[in-house]
Amino acid sequence: MASIAIVRSIALCVAAGTWFAAAPAMAAADDRRICADASGDVAIAACSRAIASRNFSGDTLAALHYNRAIEYRHTGDNDRAIADLGETIRLLPHFARAFRNRAQAWYAKGDFDRAIADFDAAIRLDPNNPGDFINRGNAYSNKGDNDRAIADFDEAIRLDPKLAVAFSNRGTAIAATGDLDRALQDYDEAIRLDPGYVDAIYNRGQTYHDKGDLDRAIADYDEAIRIDPTFAYAYHNRASATRAKGDYDRAVADYSEAIRLKPDADSFYNRAIAYQKKGDLDRAIADYDEAIRLDPKHPAYYRDRGTAWCALGNNERGVADETEAKRLTQ
Repeated sequence: MASIAIVRSIALCVAAGTWFAAAPAMAAADDRRICADASGDVAIAACSRAIASRNFSGDTLAALHYNRAIEYRHTGDNDRAIADLGETIRLLPHFARAFRNRAQAWYAKGDFDRAIADFDAAIRLDPNNPGDFINRGNAYSNKGDNDRAIADFDEAIRLDPKLAVAFSNRGTAIAATGDLDRALQDYDEAIRLDPGYVDAIYNRGQTYHDKGDLDRAIADYDEAIRIDPTFAYAYHNRASATRAKGDYDRAVADYSEAIRLKPDADSFYNRAIAYQKKGDLDRAIADYDEAIRLDPKHPAYYRDRGTAWCALGNNERGVADETEAKRLTQ
């Protein structure tokens, strides 16, 4: 699910005046400016020097911590970002963007409860920002609380009826409740608002797939791949749809492309099934082997490899795999 982009930096106004400063204070002032204006390691280093100088306090110190947190987030260092945002919030407890960005850092770490708590605070401070409702809705979706997710997406749509991501994400939450027709309506609206919105097109394809409408599903996967030829999941799901239609050669080709783009156990497993359907048992077993190497605790991989071994006449290996599959399901 898409989320709203983080805010780059803040710079706080200070009173003008004539002043004279020693070299360390001037250096700290330069670092403060670089912290606000630069990016990456340069910004982080400048922010760190300015904070360590102890020349700043209050709102200015909060801005230094906030800007460094944003740079940490860009590098994927969410723990340090959370620490800096906590310091920002201590100094500026009514700064909604600090709560918003800390929520996104918690979300990135998979801590959806803490993310929701910070989105709650951001919404309390800034109740007209649709992005906070979308992101809190995403967190609720990840917790399986689809009713609350839908309520948040509803509010985001009320605040901005032209926000395609809100319709798309609401569609996903609605689909999770089993109401596939209503989900399709939301995906249609998202695509109407943004015809190139690849996630909505892909999600609509998945929903058609779940409804058993394989032709429409394939058409949406085709479009998703046309827009983003590196979209591994679209190749994978198109392969599953074509396999369900009995076109095993095309399924193998799409699974192979999905594996090239993003090798994972599930794609090897599903390509193995397609090979097995084609009667190519050696290649099927090779793919089951790779799926098991990547995920050695999945019972279906052993079960189906056991079936392939038995089809090749190697009952000993087939029984061993079936035994392992049963052990893993206990």
